[in-house]
Amino acid sequence: MNHIDIIQTLFSVFVSLGVGASTIAVSQFLFAMRDKQVDPSERSMLGVVYFILRIAMGGILATALLLTALNGAPFMHPLGAFAIATFAMLAILYGNAIAMTMHWIPLRIAPAFQAGAWYTLGISNAVRAAGVAMPPITYAIMYVVLFVVFLTAITFFMKRFMKA
Repeated sequence: MNHIDIIQTLFSVFVSLGVGASTIAVSQFLFAMRDKQVDPSERSMLGVVYFILRIAMGGILATALLLTALNGAPFMHPLGAFAIATFAMLAILYGNAIAMTMHWIPLRIAPAFQAGAWYTLGISNAVRAAGVAMPPITYAIMYVVLFVVFLTAITFFMKRFMKA
């Protein structure tokens, strides 16, 4: 196993960590919002999950930049579809995190942005690991579809389970 293999493995570990933490974050957020407010214990638990998400985001950014800079991984060629999709999803994740922190984005939409980006990264990484190359438009379509799915699910949950 050479250094490129180790960095690729770390990249996959950080993507997996992010997808799992994202699932927990959305679930906990929706549970916390049932009464339209987040109490201190819920806020504390969400803080832990958000910290884990930041670790995953930083790890993906670092390993993706390393793989791109070293140009030793064909799938992270700077002009390759997977690299472009990875950096686009990271831009969405970082932008959404900033927008949520600054309260620039509605709470109903923010989780759909982040879950769509994390799941796009997870599925894309699994497909890439299986040796399947996808054109850039496929990543964009995948993200839009996942965003709509999550937005629909979150909207349904909030209408159905939030207390009046």
